Amino acid sequence: MHGRKRSDVRESRWTGASAQFPHARAFLEETAAALACDLSRGKIVCLPAGRRVYPHLDRGRYYRLRGRYHLVLKSASGLWLKAADEEMRLRAGALWWFDNDQMREAFNDGDRDRIHMIFDLPPHDRRAEAQAATAAAIARMADPQARAVA
Repeated sequence: MHGRKRSDVRESRWTGASAQFPHARAFLEETAAALACDLSRGKIVCLPAGRRVYPHLDRGRYYRLRGRYHLVLKSASGLWLKAADEEMRLRAGALWWFDNDQMREAFNDGDRDRIHMIFDLPPHDRRAEAQAATAAAIARMADPQARAVA
């Protein structure tokens, strides 16, 4: 990973497989545009019935500069989620923002898989900082000497 910490995630680009999900791509692009943000990453994830996401924080500069959003695509009984001291049920069709600096965990206590689209957007007040960090990371990746030092 060329001298960077594993926790320092970078923006992603559209993959070839993303073309199979035109409605998901359109939703992400439209949401980012509506919030005057640049989409950093997006993914569709599955939490199988009876499984859990253990308590965790998102670490690294990437996450400090971005808000994390969950769009619940499929959840039969609603997924149990705890973020900081708040507990909730995430139901299909709901869009949630999470403060990545807070400890959170989830449990799919339903009998069907839970499907979410998770995506990251920089908040308005951090957009310039996120863009500068991205530009610096791209410059380092293009310069082998800078990559060795980073």
